[in-house]
Amino acid sequence: MSTNNTRQVSLVIAFITAVTTLFFAITSVSFAAGGGDTDRPTVCVSGFVINHRENPVDGTKFDPPLMIHVEGVESPELTSSVIVSDTVAVAADGSYSFTDLPAGLYYNFTMQLPPDWDGIVPAAPRNGVAESGYTLLNERKGCHDVLFKIRRWFDVTVLKWEELQNGAVQPGNG
Repeated sequence: MSTNNTRQVSLVIAFITAVTTLFFAITSVSFAAGGGDTDRPTVCVSGFVINHRENPVDGTKFDPPLMIHVEGVESPELTSSVIVSDTVAVAADGSYSFTDLPAGLYYNFTMQLPPDWDGIVPAAPRNGVAESGYTLLNERKGCHDVLFKIRRWFDVTVLKWEELQNGAVQPGNG
């Protein structure tokens, strides 16, 4: 084969590779943004963030505001291959919702806890991340419900004083 033909074949192969790569990049961006397979049924998820007294938590009162993040995968064992990823704000009435999530995926819902709060349901350490764990969400009538129940911790300094037999007061032991 001549040098000219070799260059032409190389250019054609490079062009096909570039177009294929671009196609897969556009397809994966579409899925990551919640688009993708328009024939696939969808599900909605709605929920609340409540406190230990079961009152709604105003998500707008925090800095930064409370956000719920969702990731959807084909299998809980393949958590590195995220198909759907989205984040929504928690409203003043403690509510949030996701609409048009592809059905038949395993979803994990997470919320970064505000400073000095911990998660009751799902359990999470103080200042940590409350995480629902991956759950299969199939198509159904009505929305799936995901609840976050959190509580605020207060640090209290306790001083111990001891009264002696003679009426004098001194700092206590321990």
